[in-house]
Amino acid sequence: MEEKKRLIMETALSLFAEKGYHETSIQEIAERIGIAKGSVYSFFRSKEEILFTIFDHYHQMMYELARDTLADNLPARQKLNKLIHISLEQFGRFKLFLTLQRKEAHLYKKREIRDMVFDFRAKRFFTFRQVVAEVYGQEAEPYWMDLATIISGMTIEFMSYATFDRKNVDFDQVCTFIVNVLDATAESLVRKNAEPVLTMALMNDFMRSGHVSMSNSQQQLLDQVWLLKDAVMSAPFSLKQREEAEQAYTALESEILRGSGKTVNARAMALFLCSMPDDPIEQAAKRILTLLEHTCESEGDERTCKRG
Repeated sequence: MEEKKRLIMETALSLFAEKGYHETSIQEIAERIGIAKGSVYSFFRSKEEILFTIFDHYHQMMYELARDTLADNLPARQKLNKLIHISLEQFGRFKLFLTLQRKEAHLYKKREIRDMVFDFRAKRFFTFRQVVAEVYGQEAEPYWMDLATIISGMTIEFMSYATFDRKNVDFDQVCTFIVNVLDATAESLVRKNAEPVLTMALMNDFMRSGHVSMSNSQQQLLDQVWLLKDAVMSAPFSLKQREEAEQAYTALESEILRGSGKTVNARAMALFLCSMPDDPIEQAAKRILTLLEHTCESEGDERTCKRG
């Protein structure tokens, strides 16, 4: 983004949060910066376009921080801690934008704003769900979405106390507390075989928006790949074995994310991982092969499955 365009956007955000969207004019934005009113229109056609750009820009920034954490090559529990910590810190870093959202609730009447907010919430939900899957594994699979919601809700409330109510909240303590709650909740739900609140059918719109191009079968495959990744990182491998396993699951993950999880390449990587001398990895890879076969059968694309 050009520097002057960014300056206009950030100045507008400051005024919107301070005075309100409807109470702020293009003239005031220009005067605050010290430029002519016409210069603002060189970058934005209207005040509404500035508003939409603000929402899109800050939501994208917040999502990218979470997405990059998910992609980090860290043990699952370290990744969970980092993701929660980053989510907590966002409230301080993007306070003006969050203040605007909090004060100007009427803006959600605009369809474009509603769509952008939903898209961000879905991506945030998807990210939390994936790290929960990595940490708590297959036995907690029915509760992945409920646990993701706990993370989202608790981070929002704790940081509302810190940011808007000016409570002295320690991020490290909050992060540890949330993880402890997740651990206890996951263990209790699995032990009691409790019925989950959120199901794939109920949250299908969130899951599809969180990863727009992903079908249900792709999502199931990707869930298993992330579980496989955790098993690889925990395996007592030599350096060479670990490198080979990491290359295989990275290639497999790439195939699925590209929507080509039925190809011979995906099957070859899964078969290779089945041969690794580690039982958790072998079992995870076998589940992936089974899902690949079921995907082929359900979609009636046997030639693609066999030939790629």
